[in-house]
Parts: sequence; C-alpha cells; structure tokens
Amino acid sequence: MKRGTFYFFAALTLAVLGSLPGARRATADDWLPINPADLTAKDSPEKPGAHAIYLYREDNRDDVANRDDFYNRIKIFTEEGKKYADVEIPYDRDVFYVTNVRARTIRPDGRVVEWNGKLLDKTIIKARGYKVMEKTLTLPEVEAGCIIEYKYRKSLNAEYLYDNTWDVQGDLFTRQAKFAFRPSPLYAVMWIPYGVPRSSPVDKGKDGMIHLDIQNVPPLEKEDYMPPEEAIKARVDFAYYTDQGTTDPDKFWKEAGKKWYDSSERFIGHHKLVAEEAARTAVADDTPEIKLRELYARVQKIRNLSFEREKTQQEEKREKLKENDNVEEVLKRGVGSGIAVDYLFCALARAAGFDASVVRVSTRNRFFFIKGMLETRQLNDVVISVRLGDKDLYLDPGNAYAPFGLLPWMETGVAGLKLDKQGGQFVMTTATQPSDAVTRRVAKLVMGDDGQVQGKLTVTFTGQEAMLRRLDADDEDDAARKESLLDEAKSWVPAGATVELTNSPDWDGPGAPLVAEFNVNMRVWGTSTGRRFLLSERVFASPIARQFDHATRIYPVYFNYASTGEDDVTMQLPLALRVGSVPPPQDRTTNVGFYQVSCEKQGASIHLTRKMGLTGILYPVQLYGELRSFMNQVKAGDEQQVVLESSSY
Repeated sequence: MKRGTFYFFAALTLAVLGSLPGARRATADDWLPINPADLTAKDSPEKPGAHAIYLYREDNRDDVANRDDFYNRIKIFTEEGKKYADVEIPYDRDVFYVTNVRARTIRPDGRVVEWNGKLLDKTIIKARGYKVMEKTLTLPEVEAGCIIEYKYRKSLNAEYLYDNTWDVQGDLFTRQAKFAFRPSPLYAVMWIPYGVPRSSPVDKGKDGMIHLDIQNVPPLEKEDYMPPEEAIKARVDFAYYTDQGTTDPDKFWKEAGKKWYDSSERFIGHHKLVAEEAARTAVADDTPEIKLRELYARVQKIRNLSFEREKTQQEEKREKLKENDNVEEVLKRGVGSGIAVDYLFCALARAAGFDASVVRVSTRNRFFFIKGMLETRQLNDVVISVRLGDKDLYLDPGNAYAPFGLLPWMETGVAGLKLDKQGGQFVMTTATQPSDAVTRRVAKLVMGDDGQVQGKLTVTFTGQEAMLRRLDADDEDDAARKESLLDEAKSWVPAGATVELTNSPDWDGPGAPLVAEFNVNMRVWGTSTGRRFLLSERVFASPIARQFDHATRIYPVYFNYASTGEDDVTMQLPLALRVGSVPPPQDRTTNVGFYQVSCEKQGASIHLTRKMGLTGILYPVQLYGELRSFMNQVKAGDEQQVVLESSSY
C-alpha cells in the first residue's frame, strides 16, 4: 500500500566506494556473507559515534508474483543501539500479510544465534475505520558489537494493484542499499525520486525490472517541529496511473475529477425529501450565513459512523446497518459515514439555493500534494465548497468536531480539486490564522509568606486548539482524557507542583470552547535575594520558545496551524511583600509572529498579561534565523523580573 506522496527534498551525500561485501542481492533462502572487518568494528568510519548503522538493506518488490521481500543487516555499536534488536514490521491486514520471517544474531566472536521465537501482533494505528497492525520480534543474545539481520516477505492481496515507495532514507546511516521493482505489465508506471542524488539514478532494465543501488545514505535527523517524515525523507515514489499511458498532469487530474464528479453526483442526486428538509431547516427570512449554519448543525446531528469505535463482527451483525446508496437514505436513517454527511450537507445547501460543490483535498498531516505525481490517493479526503457572497467557504461537517467555518487543521491551506462536469479546477482551501487557534490561561493565585503559590487556573481552548484535543481524545475514555489534560498543565508549571483537574470538560460540542479548570499549588519561577524576591514575568512556562536554541536548521519549521497563546495572571502578595518595580511592557510584531507582555501593580496584587502568536505554519530554512531571533526575544521578555521587596525594608 502506498503510504503517501511528498514535497520537500532531503539532502543526501554520496561517497563512491569500490566493491562492498554483500554487493550481490540475497535470495529468499540464504544470508549474505559476513565481512570480518564489520564484525570486529567498534565504530562506524562513515558515521562516527553512531549507535548502529545499516550495513545492508534490500527491498525487492514483484507485482507479478504479488510479493515484496525485505532484507536488513544492522551493526550494533553501543548499548543504546541494542534497541534495534526489537524488530517492528507494520502492515495493513486488508492489503497484505507478513510471511517468511527469519532472523539471527551474529555475536562478536562469530557465533550465530538463530531466532526461533514467536511473532507477536499489535495494533499501532486505529482511527476512522483504518487499522495498521505490527508484527514484532526480538532477536536473541544481542549486545554491543553484534550484527543482527532479518528478512521477511509481505505478500500482497492479488485482487488489487498497489503503488510502491522505496524508502531510501531511514533513521540509521545506510552503507549500502539495493532496491528492485517488477511492475505489473498491464499498466503504465511512473516514478519520481526525491532527495536521491543524480549519481545514483533509477534504472529500468530490458527485462522490465526497475533498480536503484545506492551507498552512504545519511540518516533522517530528528528536529523539533519538522515536517512529516514522509514529506522530507529521500525516497522514490511509483504510481500506476492509467492503462492509456497519459503522462500529462492536467489531463490525468481532469479524468480523475470526472470520475469523482460522476460518483459523488450519483450519491447526492435530487431528492424531494432533501428539499423539504432544507426548507424546514433554513428559514426563508434568515440571512444566507444563518441558513448555512442551520443546515450545518442539522447534518452534524446525523450519527457519524466515522467517529465511532470499531465494532466486532458480532456487533455489526446484531445492528444490521444497511449501506446508504444516496443522501436521501442518509437523511431517512439518520446514520452515515463522514463523507456521506458531507454529501448530505452539499445536497441541502443546493436545495436551499446555494452554489455548493464537492472538493477532493489532500491532507497535510502525512504528506504534501504534488500535482506531477499521478496518484489519485493524494486527494484523500472531501470538503464542501459553498459560495457565500463574494467568497467561497470550505466546510467539513463530516468531521464530528469541526465547527462551522473551520476545517480540521490537516485540511487547511491545501490543494483541492473542486469537482464539475469537466473534471474540476484546482483550488486552495482556507489557511489558518492565529485567531483560529487560541489557548487562553487565566489564573487567580495567592502567594504565601514562604513563596508557595496556590490558586485556580482556567484554560480555554478555542478553534483548532479545541478541535485537535477533541479529535485526539475521540477514542479515549474519561480517565485517559483527564490524564492528557493534567500532563499538559503540568508541563506549564515548575517541577514538584501539584495540579488537580476540578471540572468535567465538554468533549463533544464541535463549536464550543474546551474549558479545563485546575487547582494548582507551586513555587513560582523566581529567586530570593535576602530582603528581595525576583519574580519572573513568566508564571507559566512556554515550552515552544525553548525549542529553537540551535543556531542552524536542517529542515523547515512546520506547525500544524497558526496559533495564539494568552495569559492573564493575577497574583495576590503576602503582607510581608510589596512590589518594588515592574519591567516595562513589550510589544513586538515581526514577519513570523507577535509578542506582547506587561505587568502592573494592582493594590496588594500584581497583574501579568502575555500574548504570543505565530502567523504561519511553514518556515523555510532561510527564515529560521528570523524565527529564532523572534523566539529569543520572547524568551528574554519572559525572563524579565518583577522585584518584590520586604514590606519592612
């Protein structure tokens, strides 16, 4: 199964070497010979200090035989590198199954220890009807200095044809890798390499096999706030695109758009019952926007199967839900998938007189859309475009937690194909604004004579901040939801503080703010200097500003959405203390964000306000210096100090 298509180029360096051990491909039944120098090596000359490296990797896909064979050989250098002895093989059980698993450990003295254990199964991704499983095994007797190797086969479902991706870059340095692909002769295939140096070309032989042999591939480095790994790592994407063989992107997407349009229009259709429901829901005297809001709220009352836990076969059999063939059946039965809810909204909007269209969009949580990659699965979700006045609104009522006027973050600022009879036109969905995602913390605190502070903290998440937390908590129970909020609140306060959640937040309402109330007991950020106490203006921590201490950056900085954080803190001082001085207010606005902070005396209390926002989601490496400079200004402002003096001084 194709895992996604991508946008950014990853930098690779190629050191041209001579003959390497393991230059031939392994067969399904043998192991490649071991180079004694690899067995005795204490460190990697290519990646000094590495915990482990790939000595050899192989991916041999054959779509004629419906199989994909993998071979990995890893040299372990350190204790930390021993974690690679725990092998994880992800798979989608609806697409393929894992067979022919073999593994062994080669000890530093050359002794071979075969793996004879059991494969374990566990679920690693489970969401909206999509499940990814994982086969796991642990190699025996692994220690620093060992070589481990394992091979396995993914047998593909012969009923379907799947696109292919060569993951050229991984989490370890790779000394040598070989990739091969025999595509089905029944369809045309195209490929696009990303981040692969020209000195290592992808070649197609006379036998129809496609090959890539590459050496000295650096690992994918980890950075805070980096784009999705599948969007930046070096790879080669393949796609079966048509049996006619068109390579023109405009023609390809037009043809795909026509098929999507015909399919969606058959489901939407024109139904008397839908028109009657639109007339009842959208009152004639209301403004157009109010009408749309009423229709939006109506369809979100439909039971949304995409946001229910996965049911067992026995539960599905007992419930006997019928599949909907059109929006009228969705309306009658009051139940449907998320896309069915979107289509019903489109039908109701049209019946109410609006110009509404289906838009196929490319979500950006795993990859970024590339028009030249002729792969329809890039446009992997649906939103509805509605003309309101002189602008287009992009709406997704099929997402149970999306309020009117706000798309889930992964659907914002992305390419979409607005469908029509001619195949459609590409559009861009609405980008996020800082006001679309606000976290507001309001605290009423009291400081004791010992410097300990306690009081109430109310946190209000609105827009994207509320939606994201509701989406993340969709399949969690109350205890897990409570724990996630407590963990977040604890990240804002000093170590040793106690935090208690005192309310039951509303996890269901898509348009309502998510409000969490806490009791806190902590020692605030500050130091005592005898008769003076220096209190930091930063009562609550701002973890994001601490993530950009490095002077250089490898990858772009990527945020899910533009956002704003607001703090409003009132702290009552003990009788023994008074305010000596407060720092001057600050107000900065740059190309990357804005920052405002002020502190003032209010009788026996101090009042701190702070507002910080980021205006974009993607900051190229060229803008990293400006972003880092802004973050350093934020840190400097947060570290300004309020001087508290002894009242008897």
